[in-house]
Amino acid sequence: MSQVYNYAFVDSQNLNMAIRSHGWKLDYRKFRKYLEDTYQVTKAYMFIGFVDSNSDLYKGLQEAGFILMFKPTLENQAGDIKGNTDAEMVLQAMTDIDNYDQAVLVTGDGDFYCLVEYLGKRNKLAHLLVPSQRNYSALLKNATVEISFVSDLRRQIEYKPYNRRSDSRPQASRATRSSDNNRTQSKKTANKPDGWTPIANQPAQTVANPDNQSTRPKQQSKSNQSSRSQSSSSDKPAGIKTSPKPVIKSRSQNRQKPAGYRKSVA
Repeated sequence: MSQVYNYAFVDSQNLNMAIRSHGWKLDYRKFRKYLEDTYQVTKAYMFIGFVDSNSDLYKGLQEAGFILMFKPTLENQAGDIKGNTDAEMVLQAMTDIDNYDQAVLVTGDGDFYCLVEYLGKRNKLAHLLVPSQRNYSALLKNATVEISFVSDLRRQIEYKPYNRRSDSRPQASRATRSSDNNRTQSKKTANKPDGWTPIANQPAQTVANPDNQSTRPKQQSKSNQSSRSQSSSSDKPAGIKTSPKPVIKSRSQNRQKPAGYRKSVA
């Protein structure tokens, strides 16, 4: 299949004003891609009036893939800038007529009716793209060509400013995230000594709560106390004897009984 060379001729002012009347802005980079994918447009001319303060706009349009054809502008007494490019667009389409297979015209201006009819009769018109269905010339409505509307392509070519807060990067799969976590954990434990156990994996120690009687230590049994006393005595050095504690007798025990005393039995 041979290469198709279709050219697009865009009435910039008519396109921009019509789309803004619908309340949204056109992404010219997306629009240029749409022309290429849908109509095999290899070269896209955009006819626009030249204003010194719009240098950034012109640079952006060129980076989007459009060839800009400038027209000098004039400012009237009311301060409005005028730069009609109809004649330049017709002239360029006729000059390049032998260089392209078919043309795509983007305009809703009735001044191009004669160009639409001329290209259509010679099978040189691929499509007529009218910016807005709500407002375009009645002459174009009577043209014997197929018409589409740019305003119907909002979902495909609307300009949406980039939001830094939104994360537009593709999310990693669960398997990828799990693999990354395992790698991070292995790096953390790579230089640890043998037998090292993470704190999270060690058994939790019970802390006694003085307000909770169930956690208070129980009194030691007598057997434990006696064993402690024996152990303490065994720790004394050799040769040291402990004196026995004196036995204290009560006064009743110290009294001497008289001779022949017998305890009476009741």
